[in-house]
Amino acid sequence: MADKKVNEIKSYDFDAMVFQDDVYCVEHLTPRERAVAKPIFADSEWDYYPVCAECGYVHDYVNLTDEGRKHEGLDDPKKKNKKMKKTNESQITESKKVNEQETEPPTKVIFRKWKHSDDIIALFPEIPADNTGFLMQSYEHAGQHGGADPFIVYDKTTPAKPDEYDVLKAELEEIGYNLRVVQRATYADQQKRMQAVEDMRVKKATEGIVPDDKDSDETKIKKLMEEEEESKNNKESKSDEDSFDDGLFESMIGHFNK
Repeated sequence: MADKKVNEIKSYDFDAMVFQDDVYCVEHLTPRERAVAKPIFADSEWDYYPVCAECGYVHDYVNLTDEGRKHEGLDDPKKKNKKMKKTNESQITESKKVNEQETEPPTKVIFRKWKHSDDIIALFPEIPADNTGFLMQSYEHAGQHGGADPFIVYDKTTPAKPDEYDVLKAELEEIGYNLRVVQRATYADQQKRMQAVEDMRVKKATEGIVPDDKDSDETKIKKLMEEEEESKNNKESKSDEDSFDDGLFESMIGHFNK
């Protein structure tokens, strides 16, 4: 993103907005989204610098509360220098990871915080967790990978701040994930999940692992009914054979007793 002229910004100016509880650079929102989004004015006070959910740009043009200055390490020069050094080292490490994984596209991830606890859940909006593409893959420290209903999770969670999800993010990167953090899932993400399911079905069908059909519920029920009918016919046939054998046996016994 191009450098913003923060020195020339006035109290009523803004470069970012809050949309659906997430922060975005103005240019990342559509005109319709801007119409309902709330501007982040330069004279507003925050407990931390707002970070764009789309590109990660830090909007440091806002004022910070006392808690925010402590959080950003601005009151202590030593902490500030230490933080800058840590940030530089982190950027170098991240750069190395990107170079090592340059052929692997990053995995989109959303970090949410459960309302009833401080636990963080990571959602992967492009990765399916069922055979329909509705559920998305998720990850938590306790329980790790699992399927998640996006509607239920969003209803019971709030957006997680960077300092809240950094531990879980590091854990995911440790097991091999190359992540791109976003704040919301889109319709395009759902389409990708559904396409991934379809691609897997075609692959299995091509390899002969499963028949080349989707085995809908109607098809499964029909198969079960056919199997049940076949089993019933086999039992009736066996019963008739047993009755015939018993009658023949009694006839033979009666003949020899004469």
